[in-house]
Amino acid sequence: MSADPLPPTEPDARPITASTTLPPHSRTAAVSVVGTTSRHFFALAGWKKALLVLAIVLGIAGIAGSVAGAVKGKPPEVRQAQVRVEELSAVGRRSSLTAEQTQQLESAKTKVNEVKHWFYDQTAPQLWRIGLGFFIAFVLGFMARQFLKTMVSLAAIVLVAAGVAIYLGWIDVGNAKASLASGTGWVMERADTFKEAVLKFAGASLSGTAGFVIGFMRSKR
Repeated sequence: MSADPLPPTEPDARPITASTTLPPHSRTAAVSVVGTTSRHFFALAGWKKALLVLAIVLGIAGIAGSVAGAVKGKPPEVRQAQVRVEELSAVGRRSSLTAEQTQQLESAKTKVNEVKHWFYDQTAPQLWRIGLGFFIAFVLGFMARQFLKTMVSLAAIVLVAAGVAIYLGWIDVGNAKASLASGTGWVMERADTFKEAVLKFAGASLSGTAGFVIGFMRSKR
């Protein structure tokens, strides 16, 4: 006797979708980062939190205004004037302009400046530079303070451990001095690199300098 044929199987009608669920370790890391950031933010003094929120609002407003101005675009005559300014400026960098070319350049610049929107072209760029500059510099200042605190703590632990080891005779004094000098040199090198990067950014604007100084200050409620 022949076996009964198997009934035909129907294809699964459920749509095939890509899983957007994060792996457990990724979710744990994301939650940890958010939790740590929130804890540091709420631990700040009230006036620091107010300045950070204000900086974020200014940055968002400035970016939104700049994007809106770019989407809106310029009138055709203004775009032609901008092209003419770029052409004559390029000629002026290669050689001296004639009197007629100089007059055309000034006329084109005047045309471009006359139609600048007070918010899109003039205010918005300043807002996002001030807001984002302050925010990023504040974060760098806060990180610099945490970095220094960590380095001081590690140095204290290493010195105490080395002193105990030398007292018990576990390590040689000469080797300890050489290791300490090597470790100190490594820390100072990293600190100088970090300092140069921070000063290069924070010193670029007044808002950046203020943000770094305020971020570096000790938080007092």
